[in-house]
Amino acid sequence: MLTISFEELAVYLKQGREIEFTYDNKNYSVTNSNSEWHFCCDTDGTCITLCPFNKPDILVEKIRKTIIDGATIENIFNKTPGKITVCSVL
Repeated sequence: MLTISFEELAVYLKQGREIEFTYDNKNYSVTNSNSEWHFCCDTDGTCITLCPFNKPDILVEKIRKTIIDGATIENIFNKTPGKITVCSVL
């Protein structure tokens, strides 16, 4: 388990890597399937399609602005690192 900044997360995503993390006792993932990127809350089963796989800059911008419990993912990773744990980078 590790803690990373949003900038590090962005690098991983631009490399085409998938991320699984926990925040506030919920499991989240940024994954790709069927040539598209998805953001999912694995705890409650919600999943949204973000963009085509070959659009890493769009992916990062959409993830940057995605909101969890009233906070953007960028702020969660940068301002509350003690509440987020990266479980895997694939």
